[in-house]
Order: sequence, then structure tokens, then C-alpha cells
Amino acid sequence: MAGVMRAAVAAGCVGAVVAGGAGYFLLHPPSATEAADKPVKLVELIGAKYPMGQTAEALEAPQQGAPDVTRVRQGTEVQVVGIVAGDGWYQLELPDKRLAYVPVGAIPAAASPPAAPAAAAPAPAATPPAPAPAAAASVTPVPPPPAAQVPPAQTAAVAPAAPPPPDSVPPPPAPGEQPSIPVPPVVTFSDAHDVMRVVNPTAVYLKPDRQAPQAYPVGVGTVVYVIARSTDGNWAWVNTADNAQAYIPTSDIAP
Repeated sequence: MAGVMRAAVAAGCVGAVVAGGAGYFLLHPPSATEAADKPVKLVELIGAKYPMGQTAEALEAPQQGAPDVTRVRQGTEVQVVGIVAGDGWYQLELPDKRLAYVPVGAIPAAASPPAAPAAAAPAPAATPPAPAPAAAASVTPVPPPPAAQVPPAQTAAVAPAAPPPPDSVPPPPAPGEQPSIPVPPVVTFSDAHDVMRVVNPTAVYLKPDRQAPQAYPVGVGTVVYVIARSTDGNWAWVNTADNAQAYIPTSDIAP
């Protein structure tokens, strides 16, 4: 009877060891080395290069604790092969053709597909080339006119004021006496082909007179194309954006 009891106790101990051993394997997952030997399933192919959003270790397997392959610094472009099943890891192809894995959070740029390229704008219609220095600004609110529109030397006169009523006209001056009514100045121009830049806030005027109506104001840095200059050096003849005749003070522009 004592021998039977000892056999039962021994059997119970063996069962406890076996059960305990089974419990050990159930509570501990496979090691990183074992995980690296398993085939990796990609649920989405990417096949594009993206910069690293942060410095990270590239691992041999898509699992924390897997052996390191290399460290990839932030900003380095890497070839992203695809997304591993579970959506937590990217599979990379390193320059030496080895495969490695990083968490998806390490490459945020790969989370969304690249934007479609914008449609190419239609080519503009051909226009005659205009003379301009290499440093001329790309945006010219006052564009140069075509060469055929450059006028020869012309005379622009300031329109006189309306004549006064006959009863208010003073008598003519005596010989040698200066007239009491000022004569409006006449401004003459000669050809010029200069590209200038506005250096003081100013405006283009409809006549070579600061009291004349303004076509529109122009700011500092605006590039203007001068087609003629006044002989007194005070005014530059330019064309407005709609190719209308206009004038700008030469004191407000410079090469």
C-alpha cells in the first residue's frame, strides 16, 4: 500500500513538471531570432523613397528586440518596399540590397501617397524679345513696348489752361516788359532705350507735369522701360501696362 502511494505522488510530480513546462512556453513568445526566420508578409507595396523623420535602428525583423542591421539618421532617404502585415512596420531595402524594418512612425512622409504632379501650363504665345539687362526683375508692372512701337523724338506739351473771359484779359505788355501771364512750358523728348528701376515711391503721369493726372502709382523696385527722355532731364517717357503713353520723373528712377 505504501508503494502505491509513492508511485501516485511521483506521477503527480511528473505531471506538475510537464504542466509547468507547457505553461512556460505558453507565457513566453518566440525569440527575436526565431521571428527573423519566419517569412514576412507585406499587405501593401510602396516602392518609393522617403526621408527618415527621425533617427532609428533598422532591424532584421519587424519586431522590437530583433537584432540591429544599421542605424539610419534623420533626413536620410530610404527605399520603402512596403507595409508589413499588422501596419506597424515598414520593410526597407538598404543600399547593399539587404532588407530591414523600421516602425512606421519613423517615416511619417510615407503614410500618405505622393501628390499627383500638377498639369503643365500651356506655353505662352511668342512675343518679340525686349532688351533688358541680366539683373532685370522678372515681374515688370510697366512692360517694355515692342520695338516697332518705340516712337522717334517727339514733343509733348503741357496743355494750357482754358482762356479767361475777354473782359478779364489784361492789356499786352509794353516793349521789353515780361508778360504777366506765365506761358506753359513745352517739354521735348529724345529717343532712349533704358531699363530703369524705381528708387522712390512715385507714379506714372499722363503728362510730364507733377500736377497732371496719374495713371497709377508704382512702388520701389518696379522695373520700367524708358523709350524717351526729356531734353531738360526731368522726365522719362514710358509705356503703361496697357501700352498707353505716360511719364515718370527721372529723379525717382535709377539704373
